[in-house]
Amino acid sequence: MKNRKLPALLNTPLGLVVALGSLIAAVELLLMVTIQDVIASLNIPNNYWNFIDTILLTLIVAPALYLLVFRKMHESEERFRQINSSVQDAIIVVDEQGRITEWNLAAQQMFQYSREEALGQQMHQLLAPPRHHADAARGFGLFQESGTGPLIGKTTEVAALRKDGSEFPIELSISAAKVKGRWHAMGVSRPVRGVRVRQERSLRVAKWDNQRKCCEPRTAVESVSSQTSSIFHSIRCHNQTT
Repeated sequence: MKNRKLPALLNTPLGLVVALGSLIAAVELLLMVTIQDVIASLNIPNNYWNFIDTILLTLIVAPALYLLVFRKMHESEERFRQINSSVQDAIIVVDEQGRITEWNLAAQQMFQYSREEALGQQMHQLLAPPRHHADAARGFGLFQESGTGPLIGKTTEVAALRKDGSEFPIELSISAAKVKGRWHAMGVSRPVRGVRVRQERSLRVAKWDNQRKCCEPRTAVESVSSQTSSIFHSIRCHNQTT
């Protein structure tokens, strides 16, 4: 159980601080016990000894710092890139200025821009049709101030542009995240599949509704007419018998 808790503790900020502090203390103790006697016998001034101590401490601690912190950060970034490149949906991240900072493989395939072409570009200028630029600018101005907007936290069908200038519909989901006091946005988008099928289905439903509405009054009239004919027939039969 303890063996399982130790790696988990090292993955926390507190665990890293404790581990680095313990390492530095152990290195200092090692230098004092083993090397300081050698340095003292050479009559090296304290200023030089402090300089040597700093260099030795750096040479020993730096690899450990890399293994404990930077390597884990690199592994996390690499894991994120692998997940990012394997998902089928386009993932786009923009900073507080609306510039693209993340552009995964699905986004490259969907919008036809390479990662190098997209990074640093204004997202709305790059992907939104010109007729939507003014609305997008107003919406992003509100987002910069409060992290809210008409599309934040929703899945919306919007129009987008490919690199070749062709327009196509996409489903766009946007979420907000505050980084260092500034709002960043992450969008997940996918092409709207089966648009024609959905339109044809909607037309069929609308046609069926119209037919039903037209038929219902006729059925009521026919029912009233049938009842009236039955009443007149009963009266006629009664008069004949009397």
